Amino acid sequence: MAEARNASDVLAQVRHRVVVSCQAPPGSPLRRASVIAQMAASVVAAGAAGVRVDSPAHITAVKRTVDVPLIGLWKAGADGVYITPTLRHARAVVQAGADIVAIDGTARPRPDQRELGEVIQCLHAELGALVLADVASVSDGIAAVERGADAVATTLVGLVSYDGADGSNPPPPEGPALEVVTALAATLDVPVIAEGGITSPGQARAAIDSGAWCVVIGKAITSPAWLTARFVQAIDDHDDDSSGPGYLRPADGAGPRGVVRRMPRSGTAAASRAGDGQPATRGEAGP
Repeated sequence: MAEARNASDVLAQVRHRVVVSCQAPPGSPLRRASVIAQMAASVVAAGAAGVRVDSPAHITAVKRTVDVPLIGLWKAGADGVYITPTLRHARAVVQAGADIVAIDGTARPRPDQRELGEVIQCLHAELGALVLADVASVSDGIAAVERGADAVATTLVGLVSYDGADGSNPPPPEGPALEVVTALAATLDVPVIAEGGITSPGQARAAIDSGAWCVVIGKAITSPAWLTARFVQAIDDHDDDSSGPGYLRPADGAGPRGVVRRMPRSGTAAASRAGDGQPATRGEAGP
């Protein structure tokens, strides 16, 4: 396990800063420890104050590459509790070098049948680890802090199909869950981290203004597949329109298979829409 950082120092380093989630989903060509480590080096060079990394092997590789606070997790499975779902997973994340271990902070049953409070207490007592609870609602966040969580993140808002302790199950917001951030920040005395749905600098700024300790940004920075798909979709959405101003044709008047491709001219409404892309979605590159 890497040399432990002072807890207050770790949190202070990321306050009102950008943390980047350096992850890649299963099947992605980027899902290699060496690639994730270089991804982390790139975002840190650009000013990221911290990184969020999935799996012990990737955590170890990143820890050897950059010297910033590292939020570690281990995604296991696709249903139910999958973010660092058991105490065994959490121990491995800390031992791999994470400064903060992110765990599912909801009230859902865990694969090892342990209660959230028991997991947090064990991580504190055995490893002196900082614990970040990824929550789905305001009530989840309050309950997680009551059980000892050192910080909470809005990672799972709108992504969990269950009724929280207050009977709520917020629908997925179009962007970051600012109302949840605001409510948690006004209620809790621990850092509240905004994560999920942040796809623009303006949304990141709005999250900080809403009371977030820091923001975690994933696919909007580290997913070439997601970024490319937005551009492709923006162009394809207009492909069926084949006349009018703002069109460029190949010399023979036809594109591949005789299809005329539309290229919006700079300054037109169509060009503006194509640049804006699709509505924001939530989740980490890879949560």
